[in-house]
Amino acid sequence: MSTPPARPEALDGPASEENAKAVGRYFLSLFPYAVATGDLAAIDALSGQGCKYCKHLRGIVTEIHDAGNHGTGGAYELGFTSGIRKDDGDFTVGIEYVETPSRTVAPDGSLVEDFPDTYSMKAVLRLHWSGSAWTVEAGKATEFGGKK
Repeated sequence: MSTPPARPEALDGPASEENAKAVGRYFLSLFPYAVATGDLAAIDALSGQGCKYCKHLRGIVTEIHDAGNHGTGGAYELGFTSGIRKDDGDFTVGIEYVETPSRTVAPDGSLVEDFPDTYSMKAVLRLHWSGSAWTVEAGKATEFGGKK
């Protein structure tokens, strides 16, 4: 995936459950792109300062690309998405997705790592709208339903 995901209009606000869901879906779709290209600009722009999940994703991409490698495959097929506004004004977004097989490839084309399985996953993200920008403040992705 060498083309970045399309930037949703929802990034411009306002704060709503629908926009939070669109921003959450966009954030998740950035990871396979970053693994393939090393481009972390959009992930960094959306990552809250204290977001450990965001730092974890960034660390995976950095480790792959600092070694001169890149990822292939690993697309996320995004499914059902839920969103709810919390009492503090933040949003919790749940996204079901399928993570397809992927590989980490060295610069010479040799295989570094192979991830041949397809996984059913669910991510839960906490999003914040500052009045002018969205940030991902926390997240967690877990497998459910087993391998396909």
